[in-house]
Amino acid sequence: GSLLISFLLTIGTMSILGIRFNYINIGAVALILGIGIDYSVYTIQGYLEKEGSCGEGIAKIWKSVIMCALTTIAGFGSLITMSFDGISSLGAVITIGVLMSLFTSLLILPAMLSLIDNRKTDA
Repeated sequence: GSLLISFLLTIGTMSILGIRFNYINIGAVALILGIGIDYSVYTIQGYLEKEGSCGEGIAKIWKSVIMCALTTIAGFGSLITMSFDGISSLGAVITIGVLMSLFTSLLILPAMLSLIDNRKTDA
């Protein structure tokens, strides 16, 4: 669920910014999906290790996920400054994808997990 949302947000942001897929940056899709899976795994691991509410589990991992995202953005974001448009767009697409993966793994996924928790306790 959250991977699909992240991917759709990435494509939407690219459209808004006028960035199109090309032969070089289309390979970023696999990287973005892998990164999104990593961040989701970290979030779910925090959720499973929770002591009380879903928020407490997520509070344990949010700094780690943000640091992972920032280091990835620093590395791939530096490609945006390249003069070759293909490489520059690769850096932009991966940076956007990482930001959207971060957003969905720290906000959307915990909300979905919380809804599941609430339904379990109501039943």
